[in-house]
Amino acid sequence: MSPWLGAAVAYGVGRTGFAAHRLVAQQRLGRTLLGLAAQGIADVAWVLFPLAYVSLSLRQRVGALVVPLFLYALVWEIWHYAMTAAAAPPDGPAATDDPLAIAAAEASGWWRALGSLATVAPSLLAGAFLAFDAIAPNEWPFPESAPAFVCEPAVLAPVSRLTLRMPVPHGGELGVFTPSQRYLVVIPFTAGSALPQNRERSFAYRRAQTLDVARTTGTTPDGRSERVFSDTGTYQLVVNPEAGMAASLACSVRYVGP
Repeated sequence: MSPWLGAAVAYGVGRTGFAAHRLVAQQRLGRTLLGLAAQGIADVAWVLFPLAYVSLSLRQRVGALVVPLFLYALVWEIWHYAMTAAAAPPDGPAATDDPLAIAAAEASGWWRALGSLATVAPSLLAGAFLAFDAIAPNEWPFPESAPAFVCEPAVLAPVSRLTLRMPVPHGGELGVFTPSQRYLVVIPFTAGSALPQNRERSFAYRRAQTLDVARTTGTTPDGRSERVFSDTGTYQLVVNPEAGMAASLACSVRYVGP
């Protein structure tokens, strides 16, 4: 377990205990079942956000649902604190001149404020970054992030279909280094591909590209065309920002011939 995940789990355990204590207290005060359920959903969200922040698999499962969940938990928490403050009785120090009573009440208020901040602030920040990432993907560095360039499957046979998943935009040329370290251009760089009228057809703006292993061909530096996947071994696929071999993205697959 990574330190980030361990800290998130520890925080989640503490936050769950705090939420359970608050729900029991509210039930004793006569809160309706609907109100308890609404508070429970918000508490589940506050526990979920830090865990999803540090866990890639959980973040992928939650997906875009994090945006409405974050907005709901935030609005509910603000409304809950506003209603609690409005219903709270006047503080005791206003009715007494005892310096010790006044100091004790002020200290108690500070501790309550710090406790509320400690139980909400980490979840609030984690939820905000998750919602931001759902709206603008790959703009915030999480402790555990998905690789920018994914080649699936990792082991290929002649009948396989290779799927490439890439961030957008990316480089405009797709090349392959064969097991013998020869470089083949599979999708050549096209001048003007970044222009708005050309983006729809441009490789640089494709999120995914599928290659038929048995039929994929590439061009050698001297202009000859040949089949890419022919020798058993490891192939490195690279995405270049322009024509050449200055790879900005790379992934590897292993081809097992017939």
